Amino acid sequence: MEDDLVDDAALADVVERLTVPLRMGDGLDETALAELSTLLTGLADSWRGRADVPKRAAALLTELYPALVGTAGLYSDDEAHRTEGAAEHLLDLTLTCLGSDAD
Repeated sequence: MEDDLVDDAALADVVERLTVPLRMGDGLDETALAELSTLLTGLADSWRGRADVPKRAAALLTELYPALVGTAGLYSDDEAHRTEGAAEHLLDLTLTCLGSDAD
């Protein structure tokens, strides 16, 4: 259970570092994207086989894709495509974390 709190805090931190600059018009933070990708890969491994996942983490993950896609309209075509690509990549990792590998 304590590990879940650490996972939640780390996840919330990196999600914030990725989404806030996007909403502020500062663009995609590649470092935060890489950190979140690594974190989600680790969470998928540690959550594999569990019947449940931490509630706060699940809420953050389910809100991540719309948060990213919703900012794409703030940017030029190139940056918008990068943001949408990042959203798709993170969605795939999210589905793996939550136990759904559907394409």
